[in-house]
Amino acid sequence: AMEMMTNLSHRLRELTEDYLDVCKTIQDIKETWGESSKRGPGVLQKIAKFLGFAKLMPALVPEEQKSLEEIWRLEGNPAEDGLLRNENCRKGQIIFREGDEGSCMYYISYCLVDIFSRYGTEHQELITTRTTHQFFGEMGLIEKLPRSATAVSADSDTNLRIITIEEMDNLFEENPAMILMILKHLSGRLRSLTNDYIN
Repeated sequence: AMEMMTNLSHRLRELTEDYLDVCKTIQDIKETWGESSKRGPGVLQKIAKFLGFAKLMPALVPEEQKSLEEIWRLEGNPAEDGLLRNENCRKGQIIFREGDEGSCMYYISYCLVDIFSRYGTEHQELITTRTTHQFFGEMGLIEKLPRSATAVSADSDTNLRIITIEEMDNLFEENPAMILMILKHLSGRLRSLTNDYIN
């Protein structure tokens, strides 16, 4: 299961980096469109009608959300069984920063978390918003690589469950449904981002 998580996480990280590059290129084209169009017909004009569709908002597809809800119905919410540490966050609180060491991942018990690229700079960009019953920060934990983005609490009542690598070992033994949720989450994000990237 850990090998599967590592593989999914690695693929997701690589695809996210490519997708950010594509979105940045599209933004650059938007900013120079007026000037470029004065030079006559070209590639930019051929793709101009598609520029409005570049939205960097990967999320769970409906089928993925449905499968997670089926787990909660059959097993109860596996993240609410007392195995995981609890953390409350105020609105605007930074949970981790881009470049930080990834020592844990998070499950959102309640409310919202925004994920930003280049947070706090003039090039800041909202990558996605994670909500109740979703995970974030898993790539740093599983791959043991620096954080690729900054996570910020988007609500004053955000409640998180913290999953370290040691607690992951306990989950394998005591709560396999939670491991299945994490695998489904990674798979769903990868599939959704792949569809967005292709589009």
